[in-house]
Amino acid sequence: MAATLDTPDFRDSRALNRQLVTALADSLDLPAYPLRRAEPGQMLAPSASRLPSLPLVVTGSIDAVIHVGTQGNMVIPISFEAG
Repeated sequence: MAATLDTPDFRDSRALNRQLVTALADSLDLPAYPLRRAEPGQMLAPSASRLPSLPLVVTGSIDAVIHVGTQGNMVIPISFEAG
């Protein structure tokens, strides 16, 4: 069975993530983190750059790939959804 965003594992994972963010929101100074808007198709970071932190997606999603191996011939797709 192919995993989709509608499968229970993904729904449960997203629900747990939202609960975690809600629980931490009071401890985090969220206004101190800049809100960045991005247009569809906009590149947020070039390949091979290191990301100092993961995004907290408020609306929409971020689709990305991680290149594996020295030849760059394998990629792992990643999707960050809202929450």
